[in-house]
Amino acid sequence: MLTAGVSANIGVMAQKENPLDRTNIDSSDPNFQPILEDLQGNILASHGRDHSVHIFLKFRSDLDVTNKWIRSFAQSYITSAKKQAEDAERYRNENITGGLFTTFFLSAPGYRVLEFPLVKIPCGQ
Repeated sequence: MLTAGVSANIGVMAQKENPLDRTNIDSSDPNFQPILEDLQGNILASHGRDHSVHIFLKFRSDLDVTNKWIRSFAQSYITSAKKQAEDAERYRNENITGGLFTTFFLSAPGYRVLEFPLVKIPCGQ
């Protein structure tokens, strides 16, 4: 969920090959486990639910309060890619649904409000 966490975990993986250079990611491959724990679900594969609810927020309070709220929300609710893969496997094998799937997306204006440098905003300005 945190880019820094992904980078740190990649550095820990002492291998000849960087697993992120591969185009086919096997969620059961132990080389990917540290990455999948830190990566938000719905990035590598669709969450597969039949319905979704979208909540749009506009942050107006001070930056510190907003960042704390986002961090708390992420740590408490966001579904990791690892959990998503485990839920999908359980559904295939036992027909047990994964339950609530939660993600968090920011618009380009949202990144600007949070004072991200332009070079760190995905897909431009």
